[in-house]
Amino acid sequence: MPAQRLGSPHVMKAEEYLRLSEVKCAPLLAQMSPTSSAVICLDLAATVTGNPVDKSYFVKVSGLKRATYQCYLRSFESLLALQSSFGIREVAVQFSCLEAAHLASKILQRCS
Repeated sequence: MPAQRLGSPHVMKAEEYLRLSEVKCAPLLAQMSPTSSAVICLDLAATVTGNPVDKSYFVKVSGLKRATYQCYLRSFESLLALQSSFGIREVAVQFSCLEAAHLASKILQRCS
């Protein structure tokens, strides 16, 4: 179980996210199993506290397909206001346009 690999502060943070998700993510939770929502909250807690975890294990335990898991994870991050800031390179990789990253960096350098 993922919770056994994480320390107590991480589990407490995951429980906090689970309680918040019941209020802020109710429509989303209606589409998910309780297990998958708990695993996603554990994943978020581990990420926020800086604890490295095996993402493939979380996906497996959640019972979701990888793409579905990632979609729900991003939705939870957004609804719980946990989004991290992205750099130019991360956005370029996400949208498969690495050549635009160099150009964007040049433009930002000119503006600053």
